[in-house]
Amino acid sequence: MSNKTNLFVVFIGVICLTLLVLCSNAQVEEEAPLSDICMGCLCEATSGCNQTAICNYGACGLFRVTYAYWADAGKLTLDNDSPDSEQAFPNCVNHPYCAASTIQNYMIRYKQDCNDDGIIDCYDYAAIHRLGGYGCKGILPPTYYEILNACLRHHLGN
Repeated sequence: MSNKTNLFVVFIGVICLTLLVLCSNAQVEEEAPLSDICMGCLCEATSGCNQTAICNYGACGLFRVTYAYWADAGKLTLDNDSPDSEQAFPNCVNHPYCAASTIQNYMIRYKQDCNDDGIIDCYDYAAIHRLGGYGCKGILPPTYYEILNACLRHHLGN
């Protein structure tokens, strides 16, 4: 299978996982603000949807979530984990469903128009994800933005 096919399969997997999270409302406090396409493109821009990524330099999983991000999103956990358990953070953010719910909760908390274009869209969520809830008006790394933009254009036909 080619690398492009593998990325497409992972992208579709992330979309399916997002849909499952949206349908099950797994610990997401309100309606999830990120669409399945946005969540997939965020994954692509953040890690290339690398499923083998565990934890490096304090950031974990497909979405490279940090402990502070996870805590701000409500310390979601898998099944019987206590949020105070040492393994609760890596267990959640390395699990696609829990990581997607974490991102949705974080966006609910910090939702804002980061680029001042009058709408809150995936570009704003990507800035919040990468630069934080209080720093999203900053400049995104060029490669991150380019991958996000290409992905959104491809899947939205813009």
